[in-house]
Amino acid sequence: MLKDIGPGPASSNPGRIKVVENFAFFEATDPDHGYELWVTDGTAAGTFLVGDLNPGTLSSNANPLGSINGTLFFAGYVSPYSYELYSLAVDKCTSESRET
Repeated sequence: MLKDIGPGPASSNPGRIKVVENFAFFEATDPDHGYELWVTDGTAAGTFLVGDLNPGTLSSNANPLGSINGTLFFAGYVSPYSYELYSLAVDKCTSESRET
């Protein structure tokens, strides 16, 4: 196991994996967040929540779609709206710059 995102008996249910440059972006859940966008560089320390688009335990169901020139594009649901398109510059994706 790379990192226990959802400690305890429940699964974090990682899925929708998209590799961009040296990172793998994926959707997962933990006890404090619904299904949100996570990233890993292949290490436990480099695996973290990118952002909580739908705050709290609500899910954005983030879906990494693809990348162009180092920018990840993903769809996410933000209540009370609907699915929207987001972008993330991959070179800005560090644990120090993450949203919590």
